[in-house]
Amino acid sequence: MRNVMRYSVAIVGLVLTVAVCYVLDGLQFKGMPLAFGRVLDPFHGFWQNMEGPDIAWDDQESLEGLQGKVTVRYDSLRIPHIFAENDHDLYFAQGYVTARDRLFQMDMQTRAAAGRVSEVIESPVTVALDRSRRRTGMMYAAEQSIKAMNADPVSKAMVEAYSDGVNAYINSLSYAEYPMEYKLLDFKPEPWTTFKSALLLKFMAWDLTGRSEDFDNTNAVAGLGNPDYERLFPDLAISTNNEPIVPKGTIYDFTAVQVTAPDSFDPAGVAPTLMYPQPDPMNGSNNWAVAGSKTASGHPILCNDPHLGLRLPSIWYEIQLSTSEHSVYGVSLPGSPAVIIGFNRDISWGVTNASRDVLDWYKVIFQDESRKAYRHDNQWLPTTERIETIHRKFSGDYNDTIIFTQHGPVVYDRTYSDPDSTGPLNVAMRWAGHDSTNEVKTFYLLNRAKNHAEYRQAISGYACPGQNFVFAARDGDIALTQQGRFPVKWTNQGRFVMDGGEKTHLWQAYIPAEQNPHAKNPERGYLFSSNQHATDTLYPYHIYGSYDLTRNLRISEVLAGMRGIKVEDMFKLQNDNYNEFAAVAMPTLLQALQGDRLNPSAQRATGVLAKWNYMNDYELDAPSLWQAWMLRLCAIIWEDDMLRASHRADPPSMFNTMLWLADSTGLAEVDDSRTPQRETIKDVATRALNEAVLELESFAKTEGVPYTWQNYNNLKVLHLTRQMAFSYARIPVGGGAGIVNANRNNNGASWRMVVEMGAEPNAYGVFPGGQSGNPGSYYYNRSISDWAAGRYHKLLFLRDAQQDDPALQFTQTLQAR
Repeated sequence: MRNVMRYSVAIVGLVLTVAVCYVLDGLQFKGMPLAFGRVLDPFHGFWQNMEGPDIAWDDQESLEGLQGKVTVRYDSLRIPHIFAENDHDLYFAQGYVTARDRLFQMDMQTRAAAGRVSEVIESPVTVALDRSRRRTGMMYAAEQSIKAMNADPVSKAMVEAYSDGVNAYINSLSYAEYPMEYKLLDFKPEPWTTFKSALLLKFMAWDLTGRSEDFDNTNAVAGLGNPDYERLFPDLAISTNNEPIVPKGTIYDFTAVQVTAPDSFDPAGVAPTLMYPQPDPMNGSNNWAVAGSKTASGHPILCNDPHLGLRLPSIWYEIQLSTSEHSVYGVSLPGSPAVIIGFNRDISWGVTNASRDVLDWYKVIFQDESRKAYRHDNQWLPTTERIETIHRKFSGDYNDTIIFTQHGPVVYDRTYSDPDSTGPLNVAMRWAGHDSTNEVKTFYLLNRAKNHAEYRQAISGYACPGQNFVFAARDGDIALTQQGRFPVKWTNQGRFVMDGGEKTHLWQAYIPAEQNPHAKNPERGYLFSSNQHATDTLYPYHIYGSYDLTRNLRISEVLAGMRGIKVEDMFKLQNDNYNEFAAVAMPTLLQALQGDRLNPSAQRATGVLAKWNYMNDYELDAPSLWQAWMLRLCAIIWEDDMLRASHRADPPSMFNTMLWLADSTGLAEVDDSRTPQRETIKDVATRALNEAVLELESFAKTEGVPYTWQNYNNLKVLHLTRQMAFSYARIPVGGGAGIVNANRNNNGASWRMVVEMGAEPNAYGVFPGGQSGNPGSYYYNRSISDWAAGRYHKLLFLRDAQQDDPALQFTQTLQAR
């Protein structure tokens, strides 16, 4: 009944929202009619999509394309445990059952990646989104990926079998059985292809590697000058007291690849004022492995919690895949075969983003208006032209001409630019994701790996997105490898927009895979990564990126002090809300306050902050006070400095700001150059707190809720359509940016997994959602409350298809037609 009410409220809300918007602004939804007549049809509409807790599919289904019999056991969370006689049927069945739960998600994610959303939902926003995807070369990237997959017989067979399974499900559907969103938007599923699987993987690669600070850095150095830029924007990743992924002091006994650097480089000379849409800066993750010497059982324990966008349905789909040759459990990406994060009887593994810079921008100079040639190394090289056709649902086709150079697509040019751009235009993008690589093969091999050697072999060909692969084995080994195809760069290469005409600005070589940072069985008994810098200064390569500066300190401190570790201790660490940044910075700032100049609300706030234990727990006011105070402090300090820059640039980070304040309270930038008096840290800290508490009080009044961290942080899990009736907001969970439990806005721990590698894996996991993508299903939001409360589910790793367990609810047999 509760799900029926949710569905009814959602549909009514959609009808009213669209009706009102259409009346008030007819242009806003022009070209985007919603098929409410079909949605409300009692025989074919959304009522047909309602699902209770009972799993009631046919006990047996005959499917064209299967070679033998497949048994699928479903547990109480509707997790499928698939037992097949061969690999083909295994991946066929994986595609089939995943599509049954997640078809609309699979469809829309790959449409978004391909720049095809306007085919089903047309608006100026969707057309702009589609152009952006095409111009950044997502279709091109997927084409290169398919070439690599098809060149390998194993990968080719995997993705083809998976695709056939998805299509077997699509072909079985009647209109009444379509997911509700198809009825609402009035279109039907199209056949799945292996190209769509490639698109999905490239979309994930973009989400993890598509961020770039090149424009910001170039604008800042152009506006401030080199001396001020270097002082205000230092590379903190290895200059601060961080704990790298590979333990400090590791000796690298290899000869580094050398590249040629230019005699000189002035980034200010190529500064474009462009701001391109980027993935969420919160995307990251934690993982670690502790050796048996530190655990109560004597067996190693592996943990992973990838921090990604929190969505309904989840980006992850939980599954067990088994043949007579192997059995693996974990989470998969809907739309791609195999398990991405998980374990088998012999090993477990998890991933975090390497956060390395593998996307560079190049200013391009064309020979003339025809754009048939561009300048490079004192000669004119030919370009290639690619016509991208965007099919719009109602307005006809839109053809976009994209020029390619050896750097990649010219994303910004005379036909496409940021609205605030002042030029120069013609900027090409070099992205590692455009290379022809085959990540599917890595997970095929990892799913079957039995030891450290096979783990290393499995990941050796993995290229993009670069990942930190943590590993633990039943035989006691633990390891961590930062794996990817990373270019060798000279100092400052790729930190700014490069000159496309200079040969030395190209990517000249790649770091050999065996020279990527790697550690195994360290004496300290643990390895971990939290998107921090991979090495100390002994590593002979420049590895620029955007790195964690706080989570690594907390994780290292906790793991170093632990003995007799149990899985419950790992649950606690994954849900740890300790604010390392506040613990370091707040005492100094509290001492700087001028009490006689604080307003009454700020005076009360100082009492709350002074008693705070630095835990970002959801029911507390202190985390909100601290966050609001820091935001105002940084804004006050840097506003005048950024205004004097002739190019638009973001100010130094909050972490940078606090480091400087800790080193010198006489920092010149604290003074506001627009006022006659000279401000000190006491002045700005006091003013910032006064303003912060007033903002919080205004927030509480406007929102009608207290400014506790739960309300102010407002963690959300959003449906793909972003309709709040299908979503969850203000979830009671702690954490935040820079905290181990990294939950902020609608980004956080998308999957938590803890695996103890004994004689049999002792594994636990949870993600904020459910197996089904159907908002009317009992299994749509099944685990959100458990996830928020830090509770885990015991992962049911079945030995075979005949094993009995109280958690098992339903068995289905798939057989050849």
